[in-house]
Amino acid sequence: MSENWVAFVFSDWGQVYPELVPAVTEVVAENLFAQAEILLDNMGCSEVVDLTQRRVLLWLLVAHLAVLKLNAVSPGVDGEGKTSVTPGVVGRIASATEGSVSVSSDGLGATSPNAAWYQQTQYGATFWQMIQSLFHFEYIPPPSNAFRRLP
Repeated sequence: MSENWVAFVFSDWGQVYPELVPAVTEVVAENLFAQAEILLDNMGCSEVVDLTQRRVLLWLLVAHLAVLKLNAVSPGVDGEGKTSVTPGVVGRIASATEGSVSVSSDGLGATSPNAAWYQQTQYGATFWQMIQSLFHFEYIPPPSNAFRRLP
């Protein structure tokens, strides 16, 4: 980590999320980290001042984005032996049947479009829960004599 920002180190991230390393290359993870920095400011003026906390949040976002990327497409081989990509399911599987194949997904009862997007993965849901403290504001009115007219 630097003085005011979090650096992405693929090997360190991979130790925290070893389940994702087989499917995510270093180049892809670095690109996802750049995307995560768009979602959560990684500069000195970030809402998350503590660099350790910011690293945890950014790395959760990388994991979330990685799972979304992996679930968004399902690579395969078509009948002619050519590689093909098929859209995957986005969201949490709410129900599935086998006869006549039926699958439905939901947004975990999310209260906003943002919450629904984050709650598509366990990593995003954890991130969303962790940043809730950033949304609590307290209005502190000015002192009662603040508007007193001076003689």
